[in-house]
Amino acid sequence: MSEFSVLTSAMWICLFGVMSPGPSFVAITSKSLIARRKQVLWLTLGIALINALWAACALFGLKTLMMQFPWLLNVVQFGGAGYLAWFGIRLLRVKVSTSAASANLQPPTIAHRWSCFKEGVFANLSNPKSLLFYTSVFSVSVPHTTSQTLLFELVAVVFAVSITWYGSLAILLTTSAIQRQFTKVQNLISKACGSLLILFAGLQIL
Repeated sequence: MSEFSVLTSAMWICLFGVMSPGPSFVAITSKSLIARRKQVLWLTLGIALINALWAACALFGLKTLMMQFPWLLNVVQFGGAGYLAWFGIRLLRVKVSTSAASANLQPPTIAHRWSCFKEGVFANLSNPKSLLFYTSVFSVSVPHTTSQTLLFELVAVVFAVSITWYGSLAILLTTSAIQRQFTKVQNLISKACGSLLILFAGLQIL
């Protein structure tokens, strides 16, 4: 598999992952209701940086394990594909309730840029399942012989995908017309992402 294919495959799977509803989506949604657009964008920066951190931990930790225990490759690949399939099924069954989720967060009414950034960081750090997700993604899409340079490029791809999606989401949710409709659209996106993740899981074990 070429480096371009590895990057492209990882990019699409990560995109489907970040588009799914979760703690980061809830944090952005709730903040969009009480803060200005610039403040919400600082929150998305914190989320994207932690996504890159999770990806780096998954990539470099996984590579070390594969070098020491090559037989783990098949185990991790099948386990990763299984997790992707489970995650996809869960997305097909989930129904987003933005109002309820936002109420549970109870964010402050006034937030400065730094506090918004920290909220994004902690919102993503509170979801360690992201590490399992990225481990699963890279176990089925990244060869164990991948170069160090490509690993850093993959971390950059994760950050770029995260900041692009969450930044776009923040801009959309701070537009009043979109605020009234986005929850309904998010449910459709969730089901589409679930179907695609199941498809990717099936393709990886064929």
